[in-house]
Amino acid sequence: MTSQPIRDRVEDHLITPKNAALLLIDYQPPQADSIVSMDHRTLVANIVATAHLAKVFALPNTHTEEQDVIASDEIVAVRLVVSTTQTGDLLGIPASGRAVGWDAVDIYRVIDDGKISEQWAFEDMAAIGSQLGAFTLPWED
Repeated sequence: MTSQPIRDRVEDHLITPKNAALLLIDYQPPQADSIVSMDHRTLVANIVATAHLAKVFALPNTHTEEQDVIASDEIVAVRLVVSTTQTGDLLGIPASGRAVGWDAVDIYRVIDDGKISEQWAFEDMAAIGSQLGAFTLPWED
């Protein structure tokens, strides 16, 4: 049996932002409870953060990296570093193809059955706008 050559993800545009979709598994309690590779609250926080970024920013290759997860009673706070590429209009800034990264904090209220009842998300919009060339921050050269 002959293996197929490894695809060049830069040159091969088989999957592009225009013909691909972000799919999230519907995590019902039985499915979520079966996942043992991470804490349940962390799992929920990751799912919500990914869906939030994909919807709000329409950024095709968003990567989030947890820096901290802090839980107390029903409150879960997640500090993230986000990186992506701007391929579409973002907050009125035309598509640039630039890489952009920023810090984010998401805070969730998780009720007894594991569902999120409230969410607050904070994105470093100054970093986003600056990196995309929309404006220069006072402390930049």
